[in-house]
Amino acid sequence: MRLLLVEDEKRMAQALCEILRLEKYDVDHCADGLDGMYAIESGIYDLVILDVMLPRKNGFEIVKEVREKGIRTPILMLTAKSELDDKVTGLDCGADDYLTKPFMTRELLARIRALCRRNISVPGGMLAYGDIALHRDSLMLSCGENSVRLSEKEYRIMEYLIMNQRQKQFVSDAGHELKTPVAVMNANLELLSREIGDNQWLSNIQYENERMSALIIQLLELSKAENVTPQMELLDLSRLVCGETLPFETVAYENGLLLNSSIAEGIQAEGNSIQLKQLVSILLDNAVRHSSSGGEVQILLKKEKNHAVLSVVNSGEEITPEQQKHLFERFYRTDTARTGEDGHYGLGLAIARAIAESNKGSIAVRCHDGKVEFIVKLTIKK
Repeated sequence: MRLLLVEDEKRMAQALCEILRLEKYDVDHCADGLDGMYAIESGIYDLVILDVMLPRKNGFEIVKEVREKGIRTPILMLTAKSELDDKVTGLDCGADDYLTKPFMTRELLARIRALCRRNISVPGGMLAYGDIALHRDSLMLSCGENSVRLSEKEYRIMEYLIMNQRQKQFVSDAGHELKTPVAVMNANLELLSREIGDNQWLSNIQYENERMSALIIQLLELSKAENVTPQMELLDLSRLVCGETLPFETVAYENGLLLNSSIAEGIQAEGNSIQLKQLVSILLDNAVRHSSSGGEVQILLKKEKNHAVLSVVNSGEEITPEQQKHLFERFYRTDTARTGEDGHYGLGLAIARAIAESNKGSIAVRCHDGKVEFIVKLTIKK
């Protein structure tokens, strides 16, 4: 169960996050209202714990806006305001429950459990995307003037598809919205640097801004790969893979690794050259980063029936079956320290999957004999 806590009081937020994680909840935290609203709109949370008095946008405004957008995620308002009028306002705005501070931890946990049960067993409200509306109370799917009643299984499938599309839209919107402020910050940092010279704190800000720029670029690449149909052409896949492999020989050497390749000649396939170059680069970069010094990275391209099969193999720690289920998800990393200090944010393999699928192919991972292998299959030109 994934929860979102929107609370600006640092000590309160730290304590609540720790308590909820001890109760086996997966918790994310936002410290201001605007960030909290964007997180809610991503559609990835099962329940939201929302403070009222927040910087940039208060809790009442958040609840009202997300409900107007058709987002039905259960919301528990958590606040020091105990007046009856405040409670009524919060509930009328669309909150599902209201708890005043100070409160007992047992009561908070009980209310969370109750809201989660209600969300699973008693569907209600509407989930919308564009002109498509999915009605939870009646299991009706409508588009314009047309509607149809779904079975429970059909409803769950459609719910997943709509939520997935909304998350993709959020990634695209967030990436585009962040480009301008980051560019403005970068320009101002450059001017400030010329004026005051070397400064430790300024260098820290510049470093973090560069990291943010890299993350935005990856977000937009993911959005483009998922949502834009690429221009396809007949490619010499053998030559493309060979060209992308050569620069990594130096990278592998610098990391104490041996890069071996076995690339069959003359394999042609329909695809987008820019995207497929990026796909090869992502897989080689991933293999180099997850290999121990003294190990080996292999890249192979061969023809199997009507498919071109690209394989990137590295010796390294086995990826568990549970981790393999999530490996191609956005922001997923097998290591728990998700700092992004190395410029990687858990988006590379998500981009790789999106590219493979947009080029009418597939990607998979398997572990065997102390090796990790990523396999891409593309349809070859007959």
